[in-house]
Amino acid sequence: MTTENTSTGDQNTNTNTGDQNTNTNQNTNTNTNQNTNANTNTTNTNTGDQNTNTVKSWRDEIADADLKKEAERYASPVDVLKSIVETKKELSSRIKVPGENATPEEISKFNKHLGVPDDPSGYQIKVEEGLTVTDADRAIIAEMLPIAHKAGVPEKAMNGFVNHMIKMSQDIAQKVETQIKKQQEEAVASLKKEWGTDYDNNLTLANRVREVAGGDAFKDFVNSARLEGGGLLGDHPAFVRFLATLGRRMDEGDLRIGATAQEQASIDSQIAELNSKIPPGHPQYATKEHQAKLTSLYEQRYGKGQIVGAAGRAA
Repeated sequence: MTTENTSTGDQNTNTNTGDQNTNTNQNTNTNTNQNTNANTNTTNTNTGDQNTNTVKSWRDEIADADLKKEAERYASPVDVLKSIVETKKELSSRIKVPGENATPEEISKFNKHLGVPDDPSGYQIKVEEGLTVTDADRAIIAEMLPIAHKAGVPEKAMNGFVNHMIKMSQDIAQKVETQIKKQQEEAVASLKKEWGTDYDNNLTLANRVREVAGGDAFKDFVNSARLEGGGLLGDHPAFVRFLATLGRRMDEGDLRIGATAQEQASIDSQIAELNSKIPPGHPQYATKEHQAKLTSLYEQRYGKGQIVGAAGRAA
């Protein structure tokens, strides 16, 4: 009797020779388990004593190279979806810049989002502490607001621009005042050096012309007219020298500045007529109304105002 026992893996074969009894038992066990999660596909194959484990990435399903490269930025498909949702939210909150063919409604919506008021009067200008708004500044701002509104300038930007402009205006005004003072000091020093002890007398003569012959309008003009190089016309040595020369000639009788001969004759005629109707001693002669008429005519005929002293230019 011969007995043969052969075992291969799970395959068992028993062979009995004698009464020739053969028992063949074949057992094959194959277990395939596929487990898929969000990140990889895992395939487990167990055949006999052989076990094969294959890991497959979700990115392997992407055929396009550029898309696959982009997918490397995300850990899972869920992260991709999150990114898409966040991007849509961000895009929905943005305002589209109006194009050339935009409707007035689209432009208005865009401007409102930026902070542009509905009309120029809607700008709320807030001047920073320490800044002073002059009448000139107000005039400039009033001209600027319609232009800014038409250009779609937001209120915040407009405030920044206006405050910067006012500050620049103040800085320039301060520099101008400093320059005027410097020119005045230099003019005085120059004329004192030139005139010596005659400085006060000559200045008095110059101011007499400025005040009496020129009148208030002339005085205001020369005391405010600014020269290109800085300083005022009334302070320039050449102009003061001219007025002093004119005043000396008037003082010496060489030159008479006032009403013309024809004007003087007319004024004298009016004075005579008043005195004829209401002579001195008449009850109405001392009335304010009558005296005001006479005073006005005499001022036109002979001038008015005091001669400025040697202290300096009339204020």
